[in-house]
Amino acid sequence: MFTTKLESELEVVSSIFLVKPTDKLYYALKTLEANRNILPDCIKELKNSIKENNALRLVPLLIDSNYYVVDGQTRYEASKELNYPFYIQIIDSDSYTMKDLISINTTQKNWKLFDYLDLHTISNRPAYQKFSAVFETNNITMGVLIAIFNQDWVRKRKYSKEFKEGNLKCNTTILNHVNDTLYKIRKISKTPLNPMLKKETIKNQHFQQAILAHLLTETFDFMGFISKVAKYPNEFNKLRKTSDFIEHIKEINNSHKLY
Repeated sequence: MFTTKLESELEVVSSIFLVKPTDKLYYALKTLEANRNILPDCIKELKNSIKENNALRLVPLLIDSNYYVVDGQTRYEASKELNYPFYIQIIDSDSYTMKDLISINTTQKNWKLFDYLDLHTISNRPAYQKFSAVFETNNITMGVLIAIFNQDWVRKRKYSKEFKEGNLKCNTTILNHVNDTLYKIRKISKTPLNPMLKKETIKNQHFQQAILAHLLTETFDFMGFISKVAKYPNEFNKLRKTSDFIEHIKEINNSHKLY
């Protein structure tokens, strides 16, 4: 084991152990009732991540001396389903309280899209640097902006997955589409309406997705819609679902009377 001079001065308080499928301890670990429930989708997502890049050695399970998993239940279940070895760190069963357990579960957080954006931007990936610049200068949600970069209006899981993995695509055609789309969204948001759009409505991802859905329709007359929506009494501030926003935009767009 590599040891630096500074490290040699430190007190060793715990050790890391490798647990293989052939070891008795592999299937002997138990879960604590006070821990959060394990969600099947989380296990599935983690399994896919482990298959692509097995970094279990970097995040050992925290186990107490009675073989309860204090931290790392999802990693434990994912490892068992894959029949992969994992690593554990053992603490004494009397060294922690339920308050400690709750603190561990509530202070940890999963990586969000913002975290991945920061990672890939700092890594000097041009597509993410352009994405970041667009995101910072427009009142758009990140999930919707990812959809726009994919020239779509639906926030699909595969788009988020590609974004997290550093595979965001950005060329001249895509960037022109992004700029044109965002210009039209800003145009709608700044048009004097009856009543005016609230800030939370403009920022609402369902409202933004509904606009995108119509902008991607070849028969949608954008300038004609702008003329009508400026005079048509709208209900945008009262709506919550994407489908309702889509129908309301369609209603306004199909109206013949200008109020």
